[in-house]
Amino acid sequence: MDKEKNKLPVLATLHKSIVTIADNSLVLFKALLLPSIIMWLVFLGQRLMQQHGKALIDDGLNISKTAFYMSMSSVGAFIIYVIYSAVLAIICHRVILLGKESLTSNFGIYFSRRVLKYFGWLILFGIPILIGYMAIAALAALLNSMDYYEVITLLHRAWSKAGMVIVTFIIAPFVLVLPATAVDEESPFSKARLTVRGNTIRLAVVLIIPMLIRILTVWALEYFGPENINITYNVFIGLIFFVFMVFETAALAISYKTLAYDRKNT
Repeated sequence: MDKEKNKLPVLATLHKSIVTIADNSLVLFKALLLPSIIMWLVFLGQRLMQQHGKALIDDGLNISKTAFYMSMSSVGAFIIYVIYSAVLAIICHRVILLGKESLTSNFGIYFSRRVLKYFGWLILFGIPILIGYMAIAALAALLNSMDYYEVITLLHRAWSKAGMVIVTFIIAPFVLVLPATAVDEESPFSKARLTVRGNTIRLAVVLIIPMLIRILTVWALEYFGPENINITYNVFIGLIFFVFMVFETAALAISYKTLAYDRKNT
């Protein structure tokens, strides 16, 4: 019985995340608006660069150079994305775990040592993703033939989706360091490791379920969507992405709250 009490409830955690977002929707909307717009512009820029790269290939330009350019644009966008992901995630964590009074800015644009620490953890956790993209870029540079374009494109698309799922399982034992850092816990890494003990797989599942729903939603929209992709369509895809990013961050915060705070008081 006691063992069961110490287990993270997967579905209840996801439900509580949705309820918590709804309860704090006004505060979160106001605080996340500017960071989300900046992240959306990066997202839009990356998609437009990829479409431009595909158009260049269709026009017969050098396959290896263009594919390399497309992969490296993903790496650059990833780094910028991570910076603003740190700002966005800290806002979510602090509102959910400490309340809206904990925000130093009502409009979400600020930088501090806390943001740098959080950014550092995200970069560390994102290294496997970057290695995957860079490996694909290197492969594209070696293969200078249209025969391999479809293979490179498939690898790129597969890694952009499957990579996050794989990496989530790898970092699950350590990922609670993110909310611990956001709320200024002393020794956040040690706190995270102790907090997650016995719940690593459950935590990974909590994070992966919304991620898979997002991936499947975007895939369905891309598969059944218009042939000629326009800015309006990209705006819609970006909106879905950010909604799920907030959901995934809230799920991480609620998991931390359940395991670190609520368990302590039961």
